[in-house]
Amino acid sequence: MLVLALFAVMPSTMLHADDLLAHLHSEVEREPDNGTSWRLLGRHLINLDQTSEAHAALTKAVELIPDSAAAWHDFGRACLALGYEDDAVEAFRIAIALAPESTYSESARSLLEELGHGESDIQLASWEIRRFDGEEYLDRLEDTDPPRRRWLPDSVTFRLETGLLFNSNVALAPVSRQLAPGERASFQFYAAPDVRWSVFDEPEWRAGPTYKGRYTFNEANFRRFDLQSFRPGWFTEWFIYHDDRLIVPSIAYDYTHDMFDGATLGSRHGLLASVATFWNDEHASFLFWATDYTDFRNDGIVPDVTSQDGWLNTIGLSHDVTLPYRHLHLVRGGVDVSQADTDGSDYRYRGVNLFVDGVFPIVESLELKLSGGWGYRDFPDYEFDPSRNESLWRGGAELRHYFSDNVSVAAICDYNSFDSRSPLFTADRLILGTVAEIEY
Repeated sequence: MLVLALFAVMPSTMLHADDLLAHLHSEVEREPDNGTSWRLLGRHLINLDQTSEAHAALTKAVELIPDSAAAWHDFGRACLALGYEDDAVEAFRIAIALAPESTYSESARSLLEELGHGESDIQLASWEIRRFDGEEYLDRLEDTDPPRRRWLPDSVTFRLETGLLFNSNVALAPVSRQLAPGERASFQFYAAPDVRWSVFDEPEWRAGPTYKGRYTFNEANFRRFDLQSFRPGWFTEWFIYHDDRLIVPSIAYDYTHDMFDGATLGSRHGLLASVATFWNDEHASFLFWATDYTDFRNDGIVPDVTSQDGWLNTIGLSHDVTLPYRHLHLVRGGVDVSQADTDGSDYRYRGVNLFVDGVFPIVESLELKLSGGWGYRDFPDYEFDPSRNESLWRGGAELRHYFSDNVSVAAICDYNSFDSRSPLFTADRLILGTVAEIEY
């Protein structure tokens, strides 16, 4: 170990290259779980232009010491030498996040600038952040409107949301599982169609195809990050009347495919089973179970650690109360629990979330909606310090004016935060903007 310590501060020219290489190989054979030894071996192999061997050694290093900026920096150099530019960019950014004031971070910034991926470069995605709580699934139940006994609803519904937003952290697409750390701010114009066709439309049940999309159009310098998200699906729901109650069991499937400027980011298969109970004109309850499987094209540098591919299961319950007050129309509260079983150990978690909404009419045709939530995620397979366990905070406000039953405009403000002791997984995002909605 003394020789290793000396090597850490001595240039390799002070020792014979072959002797040093033999010594480093003996060190990793003697202590195969010593990440520093693997890093020193990989760095020396880079200096010898043995890039494939260096990449293998440094892959082992970042697996063993994922909190080492030096290991990620050297791993990035090995990726760059082999032409793996995307992996190199990711490795350099991790090194910067781990030790922003270090010489490794300074070198990583310079290399990113040479690659055209400096700090001004952003990764744009959808304007719509996943809220990471059960309320996002309730949005998929909004079309569960109880039909009147004597007439049928229209077989086709159409809704279009569009607007201009400022997004302080836009590195998120609908298939993502988390916010991305770093400062990435941009204005975005978006359009989000939502179509539902009840091909089968009977008094006791209805079913048919659905389609939702998310499309962003970014600032001129970032058009290569324009998002195209396609989400076809199918729904089936039943209407069960019991005394004064209406019970609506439903099941829905959707497939999500996300692309950045035509290049696939990932895809997701999702299934949502729910039971909505309308107790009377004032109270409604929603019980749901959602499961999805996500497949990202890029599984990260070390898939056993960094891959987000896998299953997510969520069970939740919420309750709506409609109130007769002039300035308080609706209150919603809910809770859900979730478990992510991903290929990468960094992303396996067990979580719980609480959320609450309130709708406050101000004057005729103008209302304010306030929302908030808190959650916690435990990552049992994350073995390194500092812990990745995180608290999730969400707050939002929407001031909406209705021109008619079909057309409205809203000013929105939404804030999300992941609060973790690990800098790799700490992030927040603020969204401000104006949106319009047309619904028929």
